[in-house]
Amino acid sequence: MIDTSIQFIDVVELRRLKGRNIFKVDLVKLQDRIQAQYPQIAQLQVMRELPDRIKVLAKKREAVLQIARGGKFLLVDADGVAMYYVATAVQVPSVQGAIGSQTRVVLGLPIPTKNMNLAVALLDGFKTRPHTSRLKVASVDVSNLSKIEISLGETLKVVIDQDNYTSKLDTLDMLVAQRKIDFTKVKYIDLRFNEPVLGGN
Repeated sequence: MIDTSIQFIDVVELRRLKGRNIFKVDLVKLQDRIQAQYPQIAQLQVMRELPDRIKVLAKKREAVLQIARGGKFLLVDADGVAMYYVATAVQVPSVQGAIGSQTRVVLGLPIPTKNMNLAVALLDGFKTRPHTSRLKVASVDVSNLSKIEISLGETLKVVIDQDNYTSKLDTLDMLVAQRKIDFTKVKYIDLRFNEPVLGGN
């Protein structure tokens, strides 16, 4: 039995289990094989269910950002876990500056950089606030942590830094709520100062 959230998996070993004694199956080895083949699944559990079933439970990771790398796009989930590569860009924000050329990326594991953690936190910050959640984040550039640029659509940029970014996102959420931003006239919003700076076209 395969959990409905991961019906996409197709592991040869699972098909071979039909007709076998469930007590002779090495569950640890089977779980390791599935995890290695599908880094996009989380909380994987393989267990025996009496009288005659092996149950595969898991949660599918959802991509929240993508990184252009080596002519492909690496999809990353909300925990900063590298999932898999795709040939063409998908409909999630792109992130620049999160990983360097020397960063070792292992599919199925979190990308161990401060910049990646910050990019994930910023995207989550936009999504979890009531008013910024309605804004479409196109890209995040964390190359310079003193001047992080978040592109909203094609024309508007939000500039922020790593210091107290949560309170600065609260300020942005309040500006959006109070409708103090004319999205047709404002080119950038700089949140790095005590008072937000709005720049025109």
